[in-house]
Amino acid sequence: IYNPSQGKPQLRGAWRSLRRNPIYDQLLRLLLPAGARTWLRHRLLPRDRKRPEPLSLAAADRFLDQVRSDADQLARLMGQSKPLWDFDEIRSRFCPDPVQGRQ
Repeated sequence: IYNPSQGKPQLRGAWRSLRRNPIYDQLLRLLLPAGARTWLRHRLLPRDRKRPEPLSLAAADRFLDQVRSDADQLARLMGQSKPLWDFDEIRSRFCPDPVQGRQ
C-alpha cells in the first residue's frame, strides 16, 4: 500500500502542541526560514512508525477461534438465524490458497 507520509517526521505529543501554539505561528515561523524549519523538523521529530508485519496464519486462526463463540452469541442476541461473519472467508484473506493454509 502506498503511503506518502511513511518515513516522514510526524508531529506527536509536545511537538504537536508547540506547532498549534500561536507563538510559533506569530514568532518562530517569521524568524526561521523554511529551510531551517525543515532541517529542524528532520532532526528533532520522530519518524513515522513502521507498518506492522502481517498477521501469521496461526495467529489468525487463534484469533478467529477466540471470537467465534462471541460472534455466534451476538448473532443470537440480534435475532439472526445465520452467522454475522463467514469465518472461512475471513481466514481466506490471510491464506487464499487452501493447500497453503493447511500447513
